Amino acid sequence: MDEIRVSSFIAMNYVALPDTLKQKIVKELTLDNPEYSRMLHLSKPFVHISEYQTLYQVTTDKKTHQKWLILPRGFLPTLIQLYKEAERPFQLIDQRLTLPEVSFDSKIVPRDYQKPAIEKAIIAKSGIIQAPCGSGKTMIGLEIIARAGQPALWLVHTKELLEQAVDRIQEYLQIPKAAIGIIEDNRQKIGGEITVGMVQSLERKVDLKLANRFGLVVLDEAHHAPAKTFSRVVSAFPALYRIGLTATPYRRDGMHPLMYYTIGYTIHKITHVDLTQSGELILPNVELIPTEFSFRYNDDYPKLIKVLTENEGRNRLILQKVAEEAKAGHYCLVLSERIAHCELLHKEFEQETPEVKSAVLVGELNQSEQQRVMNELRNRELNVVFATKVADEGLDIAHLDRLFIATPYRSAHKVKQQVGRIMRPAEDKSDAIVYDFVDEKIPVLKNQMEIRKEIYDSFMELESVETPLDFDALENLFIKEEAPSTVKKERSNKPKRPRRQRSQKRSRREYRIECDGCGKSIVVPFSPDGRRPVYCDECFEFRKSTTLGRALQQAFSKQSSPRRRR
Repeated sequence: MDEIRVSSFIAMNYVALPDTLKQKIVKELTLDNPEYSRMLHLSKPFVHISEYQTLYQVTTDKKTHQKWLILPRGFLPTLIQLYKEAERPFQLIDQRLTLPEVSFDSKIVPRDYQKPAIEKAIIAKSGIIQAPCGSGKTMIGLEIIARAGQPALWLVHTKELLEQAVDRIQEYLQIPKAAIGIIEDNRQKIGGEITVGMVQSLERKVDLKLANRFGLVVLDEAHHAPAKTFSRVVSAFPALYRIGLTATPYRRDGMHPLMYYTIGYTIHKITHVDLTQSGELILPNVELIPTEFSFRYNDDYPKLIKVLTENEGRNRLILQKVAEEAKAGHYCLVLSERIAHCELLHKEFEQETPEVKSAVLVGELNQSEQQRVMNELRNRELNVVFATKVADEGLDIAHLDRLFIATPYRSAHKVKQQVGRIMRPAEDKSDAIVYDFVDEKIPVLKNQMEIRKEIYDSFMELESVETPLDFDALENLFIKEEAPSTVKKERSNKPKRPRRQRSQKRSRREYRIECDGCGKSIVVPFSPDGRRPVYCDECFEFRKSTTLGRALQQAFSKQSSPRRRR
């Protein structure tokens, strides 16, 4: 019977596996490399870029010389399905880390649409919860932590998300800030109940001691998991619970299977309709506004966007719509992927509409300036904000009700996040509108618009998606066994092997040669190459201490050194 050992990864005896099963596993865990496809499309050299990415590894134990097949932990449901299809018996050995239980004082009262996600996560132990912006992903994750009762690590990738997580932990779990662990840059403080860590900092710090401090790991914005940094960090922890939170699990580069294999499959999906019916979101109306912009496109996309953002007629059309909505008392978010575009639009808007207060929110602003703009926006002192990608993640201003997409986007996740910024309900907020400026005369931009249309339509999904996997049955297959890294070795009664005495020198090869100074026979621990002189101790000291000796030594070294090629 094959043993499948599950800890931070899956380990199996490579030699014992039949070839047919090996081939199926290899096929499932071999993905096309998007970087290779991109370089091929651009006709650029790709000598050192592999056509495929392999998510498995064959390694040999140095002590036992046994070959092991190492697989990502999230692949387990697929692996079991392959075993069942092959009608081959197997045994699941559970080496996931469970620590002594800790108690949390949770003040969270889950909403009706959140309850299934929380309950399924506790049963499944590993997997992804897909929930749109405004659904309370942080609240769901913290309630899972409270119910699991394990020391937890909350992973983020930006400072804004780290600070937001710390605030929510204080609010929902009643843990004082001083007791919350923080791993950021050179700062490493482990909390007794929960720790918030930056993925970039953890990549350099994860070791066995740190990995064994947590029984539960939550990855916020889990769609980043396919990135090497994220997958390495998450895969280092043998925690019993491994949960991912994301608004959309799909990636434009096609690497979302790696996210599933790193964390686990989708446990539960919350739709926008679920939130609308519960009054948690406002479904936006989408208005597509055609522009007259035209350009001869020659596969130079950055140049296309530069010319597009500088086009006077297109910018005037955007500003007219913004001014119209702002004067009507609405709160407008204008998004562009170019800082120069935001600054240009803001400058012209201030000149044409000085009575409406506006600001720029871009990455070039220092921390205090960004905070000032955010505070003014929260206090409803601003009606219009021109922003770049700094507003994609972590911008939580409920009263925003008008979104202007000033430059084209093709990333499904980015568009969903952007639209989500105006979907939160607020006092005196009755509707939400997205203005998307469509450049139909440029084929590549028209194709991107078709992608965005599909995303807008997806907001009207009518039912939650149920994952067909029976996670409860899967957990019942495990046989609990302590992971090798956490097993305490018992003291043996065998007498210890005596240590080598310092006086006992290790044997080494010795060479007997003649001193180049006096001709005396000497023993040296290296093989002479004949190019440089070798002296006995007396000759060496003499030559080092006299001017004549130093001159002779320099002259000899010049003669013996190889000539340089001209």
